[in-house]
Amino acid sequence: MPALATCSDEYAMLVFNVNNQEILEQKRAYDLKYPASLVKMMTLYLTFEAVEQGKLDDDTKLIVSERVANQWKFNADLEVGDIVTVREAILGIIVKSFNDFAVILAEAVGKNEWEFVKLMNEKAKELGLENTSFRNATGFTDLQQTTTAYDMMKLVQAIKQNFPKQYTLFATKEFEFKGKIFESHNHVLTDYKWAEGMKTGFTNASGYNLATTAKKGEKDLIAIVISCSAIEDRDDFMIGTLDKYLEE
Repeated sequence: MPALATCSDEYAMLVFNVNNQEILEQKRAYDLKYPASLVKMMTLYLTFEAVEQGKLDDDTKLIVSERVANQWKFNADLEVGDIVTVREAILGIIVKSFNDFAVILAEAVGKNEWEFVKLMNEKAKELGLENTSFRNATGFTDLQQTTTAYDMMKLVQAIKQNFPKQYTLFATKEFEFKGKIFESHNHVLTDYKWAEGMKTGFTNASGYNLATTAKKGEKDLIAIVISCSAIEDRDDFMIGTLDKYLEE
C-alpha cells in the first residue's frame, strides 16, 4: 500500500460508505474550498438530466460559439462554427476536463452560461448541497464559487443514483475526437484497480482536487480530496486512503 502522502495543511477529505450511508473518515469536510473542475460534475449532471428528459440526445450536434472558442486552456482548441456532439462533449469533460466542452454543454442546456449557472445553483439546492455556490460551468476560480468535500460527495452520490447508465462513462480512459486519441489524466482511474471513475480538478487557488468512486466486492466507496499541494501527493493519498478501507 502506498504511504499516505502529505497534502497541504488545509486539505479537506472525506470517505463515504455508499452501502450504509456512513462517513468513514473526514477532515475539514465542511470547510469552504474552491472546487476547480469538480464543478464540471454538476455541468454533467444537468446534461445527463437534459438527455433523460429528451431535450438533448447523445448525437445532438452543438455549434461552437465565440464564447466557447475563446475558453482558456485546458481545451480542445475549438473554432467558431465547429460541430461537437453531446456525447463528444461529455467524454471530453470526463477524460480531459476540456473547458470549451463544458461551456458548449452549458449553452446547449441553459441557452447561455449565465442561465446555466442559475440551473446549477437550483439543482444544488434541490440535491442538498447546502454549502455550494456555482459561478461558472468550468470551475475557473471565482471567489464566490465554493463548495465542501461533503457537498461534492453528495453530488457524486446523486450522479451514481440518478444516472446509473451515464455514471459508467466516468470509467472512460480515452476517447477520440477529430481523429485524435485523448487519454485520461486521472491517474487514479487508470492506475488503481478498484477505481470506477469520477473527476479531477486543479487551479492555483484550489490546489489539486479529486473525487473518486471505487468498488471491491461488496465494498462501495466515494472519496473526496480537495486542496492537495501536489498532483502526485493527491493521487498517492487517494489510493492509500481507498486501500485503507477496501482492504479491511
